Amino acid sequence: MSSRILKPLSFAIAMAIGLSACAKIEETAPAVTEAAKPLSIDFSKLPQLPAFNVADLDQASPICVDMNKHVNGKWLAANPVPSDKTTWGSFEMLNERSLAVQKQIAEAASTSKPAAGSNEQKIGDLYGTAALHFTPALIAALDAAG
Repeated sequence: MSSRILKPLSFAIAMAIGLSACAKIEETAPAVTEAAKPLSIDFSKLPQLPAFNVADLDQASPICVDMNKHVNGKWLAANPVPSDKTTWGSFEMLNERSLAVQKQIAEAASTSKPAAGSNEQKIGDLYGTAALHFTPALIAALDAAG
């Protein structure tokens, strides 16, 4: 075949393929389930958030002599490093709060009746399974064993 025939033929094939890719694809709409109950977090059960307080400044320690003690002295005295941690500060406190929120979400998902196959149902099932296997007696025995 000559190039005079191949060029228009290849152009026509390329156009046909390109236009077929632009075809409108109809998708089925996801099934509408009943609205999920909004999640409510009990903030009274969460650890306190760290915040700056002027009363935490140590006025007994002059700022020009020891700025760290002036700024952090009272806070460090009131918030010692827990025995199970190697460090303790505002980021660790935020992490503890985040873990407490995650636990509340998982507990709420395990006690509610979400739609089958939903993320809430999967989280609730996983949390419920772990809660059944790790009873307080088992945890105490594991801690005793080291």
